[in-house]
Amino acid sequence: MEIKSELEALEAVRQNGCALAFLPEALRTEDVCLAAVRNRGQALEAVPRSLMTEALCLEAVRRHGWALQFVPEALRTPEICLEAVRQDGWSLQDVPGDLRTSELCLEAVRRDSLAIQFVSKELRTPELREAAAASGPLTETVCVPAVS
Repeated sequence: MEIKSELEALEAVRQNGCALAFLPEALRTEDVCLAAVRNRGQALEAVPRSLMTEALCLEAVRRHGWALQFVPEALRTPEICLEAVRQDGWSLQDVPGDLRTSELCLEAVRRDSLAIQFVSKELRTPELREAAAASGPLTETVCVPAVS
């Protein structure tokens, strides 16, 4: 079935946000893109750059934290990055270095102990290591020595 109207496009992305990737550019309107992202955060990957806003990106990472990888660098704000790691600690890998604060890193490892591998040595405090240990097992490949 070929989708020819914005109404049909809205219906399609409300059922499956990833349908956005298969719509013609002309039907990827602000409303259609928002509906797609609300259904599935990773639909952000198919949103035209001209329609990407901070609000749309925040909505995407609220649905799926790992959608942060599709947020343009210029829109990766502290709020968006914090929301992303709250949803998925592994998203820390997509947080720009200058936004990786101790609080943000702590939140990430509380969600996913393996996110500790994306934390700089300077931020690997005993509190952070304890939070990582409490959130799940650490494997030998990501275990880090204690900070002295």
